[in-house]
Amino acid sequence: MKCKECGHPTHKLDDFTGTWDYEAVLLEHEVTVETLGKRGYQLCWKQGFMHVPTDNEVHARKAAALFVELWLRGVSASFADKLMDGYLSHLEAQNGD
Repeated sequence: MKCKECGHPTHKLDDFTGTWDYEAVLLEHEVTVETLGKRGYQLCWKQGFMHVPTDNEVHARKAAALFVELWLRGVSASFADKLMDGYLSHLEAQNGD
């Protein structure tokens, strides 16, 4: 499958084995994840920006990459945002947070 925006191949969404290269997603699509201090993080890219509600940078980067990957596959932003929130909850539960 190719990205609807730039034609890059999309990445396989498989975090179970730890092989999903979420950093490549961020790099290829020029996404930055910036800290907002105690308010969490912010995903910034050419399509805009949005709040990523976590205080864990790795979780924020993975969630931002998931949102971008889903959006580039044609998932609506509102639904991708809900899936991103669910993924954050999953990541935080795995770490016992």
